[in-house]
Amino acid sequence: MRLCIIILCILINEGSTNFDTPGGINFNLQHARSVFSQALDSLEKILEGTGSLVTIALDQIKVCVRTVIESIEEKFEATNINKGGIRKPAATSRTLQNKNLSQNKGTTKGHIDAEAWSELLDSIAEVNDNSKSTASQVRTLKKLPPPPTPVDLIKEAGYPAESHYVITPPGYILNLNRIPHGKNRRKTKRVAYLQHGFIDSTYSWVHDFGGALAYILADAGYDVWMGDARGNTYSRNHTTLDPDDDPEFWNYSWHDMAVEDLPAIIDYIIKHTGTDGIYYVGHSQGGTMFYAMTASKPEMNSKIKAHVSMSPITYAGHTKSPVMKLLADYRGPLEKFLHRIGANEFLPHREMGEVPASICSEGVGPILCSMLLFAIEGYGPDQMNVTITSEIMKYIPAGASIKQSLHFLANMKSGRFAQFDYGHFGNLKRYGSLSPPEYDLKKVTAPTYLIYTSSDWLSDAMDNDKVYEELPNCIGRTILKDPAFNHIDLMYGKYAPDMIYRKIVEFFSRY
Repeated sequence: MRLCIIILCILINEGSTNFDTPGGINFNLQHARSVFSQALDSLEKILEGTGSLVTIALDQIKVCVRTVIESIEEKFEATNINKGGIRKPAATSRTLQNKNLSQNKGTTKGHIDAEAWSELLDSIAEVNDNSKSTASQVRTLKKLPPPPTPVDLIKEAGYPAESHYVITPPGYILNLNRIPHGKNRRKTKRVAYLQHGFIDSTYSWVHDFGGALAYILADAGYDVWMGDARGNTYSRNHTTLDPDDDPEFWNYSWHDMAVEDLPAIIDYIIKHTGTDGIYYVGHSQGGTMFYAMTASKPEMNSKIKAHVSMSPITYAGHTKSPVMKLLADYRGPLEKFLHRIGANEFLPHREMGEVPASICSEGVGPILCSMLLFAIEGYGPDQMNVTITSEIMKYIPAGASIKQSLHFLANMKSGRFAQFDYGHFGNLKRYGSLSPPEYDLKKVTAPTYLIYTSSDWLSDAMDNDKVYEELPNCIGRTILKDPAFNHIDLMYGKYAPDMIYRKIVEFFSRY
C-alpha cells in the first residue's frame, strides 16, 4: 500500500505535466484515473470469497484507492492537463546573504503574523537589486499550512513559542521554531538546536505523547531552537523559485542542506542569542547533516558546544529494511524513471497527509500503518502505541526532495558515507573522480555522543560502530539492546524520555 501511495503521489503531483514513458504512452491525470479505477475493480474481485481478516485489510486498501480516485478526479476537473508542460525555473537572483528576519511575536493561530510576514518580504527586497524583480519574487512565497503549526502545538502545551525565518545563500526560506524558556522560566544561557530526520518536521520534537525532548530541555533552562528542513511542510519557500512550478527548487540533496542551510541557521541563532556555541541534537538525517557539515566545513566545529546523534544515517551498508534494500538495489533505474516523468518532490504532506491520517485512524488501519513503519524502520510494537499512529500521520510525512532519497539509497548500496553520486561521467565533471568523495569523519572534532539501537533497520548498529571508531572526539555512546526500540521510537517511544532524553541533558551538562 505504501508503494501504491508513493506512485499515486507522483502521478497527482505531476498531474499538470505531460510526459512520455519509455513505452511511448502519454501519461496524464486522465490515464492515472483510469489505472486506479482498474485497480479498484481488481480489488473488488479479490474481496469475493476471502476470509474475514483478509477482507478487512483489503477493504482498507480499497478505501485508499477510492480516495485516490476522488482526489485525481477533483484535480482533473480543476486542471487543464493537456495544455503546457513543466514550467521552466524562474531566473535565479544573485546569491542571497543570510538576513536576520524579525521574530514573529504576534503569531495568530495557524497563520503568520501580518507584520512578521511583511518584514520577511522587506528582508528579501533588501538583498535584491531592483524592486520590480522583487515584486515578482514575492508572489512565489507560500503561506504556512493551516493549523496546528509547531508554534500552535508548543503554546497548547503551555510553553512560550516564536517563529523565525532564515534566508539561506541559495535563497531558501527556512522556518525556525523557538522555545525561549520552560514553564518554570529557568534560564541557563545555554542554547540548543534540534534537527529532525528525513520527511519529518519540528512536530517530532514537540508532540505531547509524554515527554518531548524540546520541553525537557526547555524546563532544564535551555533556549531551544528547532529547524524545519528545506522543502518540508513549513520550509517550502524560496525567494525566486516556486516549489509547485519550478523543478529547480527540488534540485538538492541533504549535502546541500548540510553545507548551506545548517551554517546559516547556526549563525543566525548565535547572532540572535549572543551565545558562543550551540548544543546540537540530530535524529536520523539531522545527524547525517551534522557530520556532512562539520566534515566539509571544519570551522563549524568551533560553534558547537556538544553534539548528540540519535541513530544517524551515515554508513548504511548494513541497512536491514527490506523496503529500503530493494529500492537501493534498483536506485539507478528508479532515478532514470523519476527523471523521465519529472518527479521532484518526495511524499509531500499536502498530497499525502489526509490519506494516511484517515486510513490509520479506523478499523485495522492503525495496525496496518504501524506494520508499514516497522517494515521500513524496524520492529518495536512494545515502544510505539499503535493508537498514536493516526496522530503522527497528520504531520508525517512532511515532504522532501527526490534527490535526498536517492542520496540515501546510493550510500546504502555502496556502504560508503559519501557525497551525491552523479554517475561516473557526472562525478568526473563535478568531483574529478569516478566516485563521489567520502566525508572524512576525522574532521568532526566537536564533542559527540552517539545513541543508537540494536534493532534499528535503517541506522544499523554495525554502521554506527564504524562511526564511533572514526570520530576523533566521540565522548561515549549508548546502545539500546532492547529489541523494542527501533528508528522512530527514539522520537515517539514510551520510554524515550527516561532512557534517552535524560541522558542527553546529562551529557550536555558537562560542557
